[in-house]
Amino acid sequence: MPLPWTADPALNLGSALTETAAEPWLPIPEDWGTHAIERQQEDPESPLALATAAQALRRKRWDDRIFTADECGSWSVETGDLLICERSADFFVAVAMGSEPARLPAGTMLLSALPLEAEGWLQANNAAWVLRAEAAGIF
Repeated sequence: MPLPWTADPALNLGSALTETAAEPWLPIPEDWGTHAIERQQEDPESPLALATAAQALRRKRWDDRIFTADECGSWSVETGDLLICERSADFFVAVAMGSEPARLPAGTMLLSALPLEAEGWLQANNAAWVLRAEAAGIF
C-alpha cells in the first residue's frame, strides 16, 4: 500500500482531491496517517530516515568506487537463519530471518533497520549493513 503524503485522512492517496470524495481504490486503515511522509520527516528513527540514510551510504560507496556497476552479490544462509548478501569482499547485508537473534560475522555496523539489542547479534526481523572487520579503515 502506498505511503500517504499527509496525515490528513481527507487527502490520503488522493481520495478527496475531487469535489465528490470517492471511496479510495485501496482500503486505508484508520491510523494510516501516522505513516505519512510529513510525520516521518520529523522522526529521526522513521522508515523514511532509514531509507534516506541507506541511499546516502550507498551513494558514498558508489562515489568512492567501492560499489561498481558490474558487481554482483553472492548469497548464503548462515547458522541461525541469517541471510547474507556479500556485495564486495569488505561489505555485506545481513537479514535475520528466524524467530531468534542471529550472530553477526565480525564487523562494523553501518546501518540497521532496528537498533541492535546486543552487540554482535541481529534480532529477528532485522536487517543490517556491515563493513567487515578487516575493512574498517575504508570509512
